[in-house]
Amino acid sequence: MILWVLQGLAFFTGIVALILTFLVGKTYGILFIGMACAFAGIQMLRWGHSRSVSCPLCHGKVIHGSQCHKHREASRRRPFGYISSLFVDVALFGRFNCMYCGTPFRLKR
Repeated sequence: MILWVLQGLAFFTGIVALILTFLVGKTYGILFIGMACAFAGIQMLRWGHSRSVSCPLCHGKVIHGSQCHKHREASRRRPFGYISSLFVDVALFGRFNCMYCGTPFRLKR
């Protein structure tokens, strides 16, 4: 979840830096390039980590996207996709539903 938040921050900082590059000056271009590299690096870390996280019941890769059919109990919060909605559910409520088998899970506190 921390990588998801860091990637979002890198994305939005990169967008702001790109806009400032055209409006203020070229010095923000270096920040944009740095944020683009940070975004790509975090994406690779997330991809590697997501392969090891699976549902204890159905063994589906919960935070690694696939083209499998989603269960009707899978939650999706607009405008997010299934994986981002899972992170939002975990952060706000401490629970999530597996998107492949629909099993509800609560996180231990």
